Amino acid sequence: MIHKIRQLLFITSFILFIILTPLILLHAWGFRWNWQEKKFVQTGAIILQSTPSKVDIYFNGRIQRKRMFPTIEGLKSFIGFNGLIPGDYEVLLRKDGYHPWKKRLKIEPGLVTKAENILLLPKWPTFKKLSSNNVENFIFSPDRKKIAYSESDKEKAGIWIVNLEDKNETQIITENSWSLSHTQNYSEFKWSWNSQKLLFAGIVGDRKRWFAIDIREPSELIDLTDLVSFPNNEISADDFRWHPHNNEKIFYLKKGSLWQVNYLNKTTNNLNINNVLGWTIEQDTLYWIQGPAGILYKANLDGKNKEQVTLNPLPNISQGIKQKIITSPKERFAILDSKGMLYLIDETDKPIFIEEKVLMAEFSQDSKKLLYQTENEIWVLYLKDKETQPEKKKGEKELITRFSEKISQSIWYPDFEHIFFVVGNKIKCIELDDRDQRNVIDFIETKKENQKIFCDAKTKKLYFTDKKDGMKSLYETELPR
Repeated sequence: MIHKIRQLLFITSFILFIILTPLILLHAWGFRWNWQEKKFVQTGAIILQSTPSKVDIYFNGRIQRKRMFPTIEGLKSFIGFNGLIPGDYEVLLRKDGYHPWKKRLKIEPGLVTKAENILLLPKWPTFKKLSSNNVENFIFSPDRKKIAYSESDKEKAGIWIVNLEDKNETQIITENSWSLSHTQNYSEFKWSWNSQKLLFAGIVGDRKRWFAIDIREPSELIDLTDLVSFPNNEISADDFRWHPHNNEKIFYLKKGSLWQVNYLNKTTNNLNINNVLGWTIEQDTLYWIQGPAGILYKANLDGKNKEQVTLNPLPNISQGIKQKIITSPKERFAILDSKGMLYLIDETDKPIFIEEKVLMAEFSQDSKKLLYQTENEIWVLYLKDKETQPEKKKGEKELITRFSEKISQSIWYPDFEHIFFVVGNKIKCIELDDRDQRNVIDFIETKKENQKIFCDAKTKKLYFTDKKDGMKSLYETELPR
């Protein structure tokens, strides 16, 4: 009897081994039984990464339990799901108080589908008011600790500084400041590299004048226009910019030539850079477009060691057309002229036409993408192959969005995979991921249309202007981390 039981157990175990071993191996190799197709199929996987990271995840309407979330070693902010039957999945990420993210993604046999840089923005962001005056123009200091802005109201007209650490406001320029009586349209603010001094322009009478001021000693205002002009010289200097390392020296453009002034000892220096159609400073280098052909050159900050950057001239150069040089941290260049023609300088140092009627252009921090905008469209040009999903090829131009209304401004979000932009009285956010459809979020609705926005990548804050109770003020809101 015992012998027969042993035989039966052995035979049963052998049969189970024969049946289960292939099933276990198939499971280990990523195969699952597909009830619809009535056969084993190789499964796929999906990896998700979102900000904020703690979210509820749904596949085809079914929530995925948190105990099923395997954290990927070395990629702690990524969540992985494997053993998924191939097919289209509606992936939904939700978090209370945040706009959801939804996209239909395709799971393929033996492959991993990735969705990185998913951004969920709060539905009801909280705002902090930073100014007690009407804000016309504002600019952040390089250390991101101060904001300079102009006020046009007669009683408080002038320039103000907001300290972002204690939120205190200080007026550094008043209507009674020396040489500034009846000045209008304070503009073109430029901070010195150490965030202690400010350049600005103003209309005095019917003439544009430039000034420099140390915000620590605002009574010592320097009239740069008089300082760099010869007696009875009607030719005004323009386009003043700080030296990137010496806050006593300022570059400026006069009659198409680039000069430098030390405003403390009141000495000027002609850099012998002439026929300048547009110029900029990037780190320790001067760059300029030289006419009449439109060739890009560079030199040291003292104007020496001149070097030709582009071999070919810019096309369609005509008299009176100004050229704006847009640089990236990795010495990539784009040229945007005052007629809206945008060119990219490629690796062969040849200007390549990109688009017309362009209002702005900005490189991503890693120099892999170029964002540019017309009045109604936002585009991204890929400057290198993008190997992460969705993959993009170098040179691919992609229309991100189009509106019948005017798009007044667009800027990069700090991950350079999203764009903030302003349409009417709404600040919107759109993703670059074009699989299925792009997620577009109405982030902030303001009382004023076409407000100015600025995103600080370091502090992860968005700044914007809005008009409430008859006053245009400056606000900040925190972005998800």
